[in-house]
Amino acid sequence: MADGLGMMPQGMIAALGQAGPAGSILPQNGSPSNVSVASAGGAGGSGPDDICLVCQDSSTGYHYGVPSCNGCKTFFRRTIMKKQTFTCQNDGNCPVDKSIRCACRHCRFEKCLKVGMDRNAIQQNRDPIGYTKRTRRYPAVVKTAFGTTANLGQAINEPGFGGPTGTPQPLSLMTSEMAARYGMAGSMGSDESSPKPPPIPPEQKEAQAKEDLFLRHLSDFEQTCSRARRTEMRTDETLINAVCNPCRMLDTAFIDELARAASCEEMAEPLRHATQADYALWHERDWCVMIEWAKILPPYMTLGLDDKLALLRHSAITFPSLMACFYTPNVGPDRIILLNGTVVPPLNVPGAFFDRTPEPTRPMGFNKKKYQMLDQLLAPMRKMDIDITEFSAFKAIFFLNPDADDVSAACKQILSDGRGGLTNALYRYMVKKHGVDEAGDRFGRLLLLGTVLATMAVEMKEAVVVADFFDQIAFSPFAKQLLFGVKKEGVVGAPLSE
Repeated sequence: MADGLGMMPQGMIAALGQAGPAGSILPQNGSPSNVSVASAGGAGGSGPDDICLVCQDSSTGYHYGVPSCNGCKTFFRRTIMKKQTFTCQNDGNCPVDKSIRCACRHCRFEKCLKVGMDRNAIQQNRDPIGYTKRTRRYPAVVKTAFGTTANLGQAINEPGFGGPTGTPQPLSLMTSEMAARYGMAGSMGSDESSPKPPPIPPEQKEAQAKEDLFLRHLSDFEQTCSRARRTEMRTDETLINAVCNPCRMLDTAFIDELARAASCEEMAEPLRHATQADYALWHERDWCVMIEWAKILPPYMTLGLDDKLALLRHSAITFPSLMACFYTPNVGPDRIILLNGTVVPPLNVPGAFFDRTPEPTRPMGFNKKKYQMLDQLLAPMRKMDIDITEFSAFKAIFFLNPDADDVSAACKQILSDGRGGLTNALYRYMVKKHGVDEAGDRFGRLLLLGTVLATMAVEMKEAVVVADFFDQIAFSPFAKQLLFGVKKEGVVGAPLSE
């Protein structure tokens, strides 16, 4: 080895003298050249620069000013970056070597400082703690219509977004595409140099136009529902006839007659606590409204009779709760008004109300439902201040549930497609009215009310069955057909159309 070095040019020997172990570059006044040369040559004994000065393990190079192993290097960096402090359980002079270097972190860190590791050599932007490849892959997180831009580069392959599946798009392009898609061009803050989004295909534009038109139609029809439920809407028909007959609320003469007629249940006295008769009256009114309202939903009208009845039965408990919470006058945070008769100014309306007052005569499950309505429906709906368009869309989205009990497998896709189109239209409406940033949060909070309704439906089904079994509530024949289903012998011979 010595002979080989003697034949090497002096410049190469000098260069090797400045190279540390594993190719690390040493300072000009670094360690003795004979150690480095021996290391570079791959032969000879280990010198002092080949070991970690902290634990005497094999060194991987100079880290933070001293030769150290990867373990001590990482330990020192994490301690500084996370600003950790340690306490020695002994006298502060624990041995630190490669066999027990993890025994006392306090003494290990003190030895790192003692041998000369420089805390100022740690560069914050080059030494992050965590998964560096993942964190460097994506642009800075920015709030958008879909939450944040941290995951916008993944699986964006819908028409109108552009780019192949899984290919991250520039942030300015993605935001401009979203703006164009939801009618918010120019509102995303992109400048003129931003890439222009590809045009939306004509067939998608046509589909969106149909969805938006239906949402407007649904919102307009909600006004009719509001008027109809304040008049006499009880029916003497069987459930089968009510479902199969044409929609009465599309008959102008019928609506005008309801508007002129005073409700037979109108009361002149001031507000009073609701009785069981009031609850029964308003549930049947809202059930009649629900049956007529469902007939304007195209997905519902394509279903068979059994599937229609299954959807109505699924929403029979939650539909009146939604209607009561949305249409009650705001006379306090814990009071729901059951209006009777024609519309009169709030705070001076004849009718009944319920609040948190215990009702020991009612079944236990029904009292729990009352508190759920006040806390989990009325309060968030008022906080969001949802308008009639948002309410009508949410009501239809929850009604068109492909996972409702007894719905056939053949109609699940029909319901899912109808619900999806209405959901898209609702989101576009929110973006146009509230802006991209607020629309995402508002859209999510509104749809999360569906979990409240689902929980109420499950719990109240049991309460209704128990109340009927023990005769705690006298359900009308119409209510029994809707809540418990129509028996086969009741269907046979029943007129399906008139």
